[in-house]
Amino acid sequence: MKAADLNEGMDNTLLILNNRMQQRIAVNKDYGNLPLASLLLPSPNESSISEYS
Repeated sequence: MKAADLNEGMDNTLLILNNRMQQRIAVNKDYGNLPLASLLLPSPNESSISEYS
């Protein structure tokens, strides 16, 4: 298990998606301070990106 900062993970995922979409998207982020999460995944962003690929 690995502790992950969900805010950082979401920011990184959105940055990658924005680059893949050639900056054709605009996102308003207002997710507040989320607690650290224990993850079994190698990277918290892999599952998020696979949903949009």
